[in-house]
Amino acid sequence: MNSSAKITSFLDKLIFVFTVIFLLTLTNSIFLNQIGYFGALLFILIRFAVTRKNPFSKTGLELPFLFFIIAEIISTTVSVNQAQAFHNLLKRFLLIPVVYTMVVAADDYKKAVLFVKIFLGAGLLTILAYIIFAYEHFIQQLYRVESKGPSPFQYVMTAGGLISIVSIYYLAFFLENKSTYKIKLIYLAGFLISLLALLASYTRAAWLGAIAGIGIMLLLKRKYLLIGISALLLLLIVLLIPNESKVLFYKDEPNKPVLEKVMDTPGRAYGVKIKNGKTFVADYENGILIIDSAYSTHTIRAPFPVTEISFWDGNLFAKLVDGRFVLWEKKGENRYEQKTEFVSPGDTRSFALVNDNLYVNDLDSGVTVYTNSNDIKAYKRFPEINGARIITVNEKFLAIYNLKNKLIKIYKLDSLFLPAGIPQTVKLEKNFVNLFLWKNYLFADNEDGLYAFDLKEKNKKHKTVEGIGGVITLLKLNGTAAILTADGKINFIKPGTDRISVYKTYPLEIKPASFDIEGKRIAVTSYKRNRFLSVIDMYHTTNIQRLIQWETGMKILRDHPLFGVGDIDLQKIFSEYKPYYLKENFGHLHNNYVHILVILGVFGFVVFVILLAKIFGKDFGVYRAVQKGTIESAFALGTIGAFTAFLVSGLAEWNFGDHEIITMIWFTLGLNIALYKTSVKIGKHD
Repeated sequence: MNSSAKITSFLDKLIFVFTVIFLLTLTNSIFLNQIGYFGALLFILIRFAVTRKNPFSKTGLELPFLFFIIAEIISTTVSVNQAQAFHNLLKRFLLIPVVYTMVVAADDYKKAVLFVKIFLGAGLLTILAYIIFAYEHFIQQLYRVESKGPSPFQYVMTAGGLISIVSIYYLAFFLENKSTYKIKLIYLAGFLISLLALLASYTRAAWLGAIAGIGIMLLLKRKYLLIGISALLLLLIVLLIPNESKVLFYKDEPNKPVLEKVMDTPGRAYGVKIKNGKTFVADYENGILIIDSAYSTHTIRAPFPVTEISFWDGNLFAKLVDGRFVLWEKKGENRYEQKTEFVSPGDTRSFALVNDNLYVNDLDSGVTVYTNSNDIKAYKRFPEINGARIITVNEKFLAIYNLKNKLIKIYKLDSLFLPAGIPQTVKLEKNFVNLFLWKNYLFADNEDGLYAFDLKEKNKKHKTVEGIGGVITLLKLNGTAAILTADGKINFIKPGTDRISVYKTYPLEIKPASFDIEGKRIAVTSYKRNRFLSVIDMYHTTNIQRLIQWETGMKILRDHPLFGVGDIDLQKIFSEYKPYYLKENFGHLHNNYVHILVILGVFGFVVFVILLAKIFGKDFGVYRAVQKGTIESAFALGTIGAFTAFLVSGLAEWNFGDHEIITMIWFTLGLNIALYKTSVKIGKHD
């Protein structure tokens, strides 16, 4: 073997090694994944320079790719931020060769098949690790806090998208590959494990994409019975977990509460307050429901769904889902008139109404204390008290909890009930879900139970409140406190000399959301929402957010219709077009198609749609060309399903701009083409 052949052989081995690194890390490490990709591409180019033979072959997608890059270049030249647009153009340009790198790296059939096996095996190992993290996430009650799954390897939306793609490929191999039953059972097990992880990710866009991808594969395989069974299962999930909302009224008797009335509400009963014999319910999209002692109802319409209600200086106070605060002034027996509407300076996470002050906790801009409901401009800012997810206040203290560093800061209040001085700190070993102040005690709860810290003690040793876990809220009463827990109990507590004890427990036998007590009257709200139905729920928090984003995107497009604003982070320009009350400035619009319209304009959008259509046509053409029941037909079927999932998920996510997701899409496209080309070379298909 001459020196040139030795060099070529060595380069081939390097290309193989870096491709394997790329495959092993597709679902778990963007850093190592890009080392694998760029390493393989670099050595392919070096081999080209050494041998003078072009290793790249045409895929039939060259013109769509070229026109997409041209659209990016044009939008960059007219962009409002050319430097950033050029940076993102470069990223798009450098990732497209993943397709061609895979075609070159998998230059013979055995190698292509090996790459498929490595991809599937590594993907399943990552998913098994994800399930372990999801279990820990569940145990620590973080699903309750974050309403989403864990993100050990990448952001949870990205994790959901990658898991959905791997699950689709396992199902494709189960449906298509004519192996032994033992092998098919392995593929089925891989699909079911992946499906479990996908559910644990709690990502609805990935769920939708997976359903679409699985659906198109079943259609192509003409598995109409399976389609019918799947549709029936989805229908049963919808029917067996119906949406409901209730307010339950109890009378406090000596031994146990007596249920007096159950009322259904038109909305979803988030919160409840009792004042002077009347019950006020934050009924979300239905506004505020007033229920009198005779159970007659009256409704106060709100500008947006209501999440929390209280009373401030005699005015009815509400927090809306979009971050606005609203005050209503009483004008009659059951008539309230909107008095004012305002927003805090930053990203509001929690608030407290105590001492006739409104304490608003903004994650980014600190605590703002509003001291006069008649003059909203009368406030004090404490920007140094920031980064907190939870705030709690009583007559003596203000405490905040930072979920990231597991640190509680406790401030004493001065004579005006404002935080003053250097805070005391409590470092926690585990994440806590809720935080409450009552008398001289600070309560925090997690999966291990409820802890009470005596603020009079310097060492801040905690006392365990036995028998209580999963705390929803704490209600301060005269000399005692009542705690509502997720298992449907009201626990009454009082302090002792060395511990805090539960002296009375009321089981409610429902899944509660909130409660209030006045005299002998107890009101408890309960609501259930089907997570699957929330996909089409126009009042779901994230759906509302997306609709506002898309509406804002259309406003931007009207001013930049032809070539867009350039492929840039949209935060700055979004802030100029968004509604005043929307706190967050989004860098993208949670929709591939709206986002492309905004950044590349109508011209770029048309090019983008043509590119997607050509890719789908290519995948479908490969599937039609290969013999059914082979590895290449199984992979081709999975590629159609994965690309369909990507397209459908893109209706609610900017997954085209997600580095890990688009790398996966270009990889699967390239390996699909490579499998077909190499199988034709050995005469497997005409």
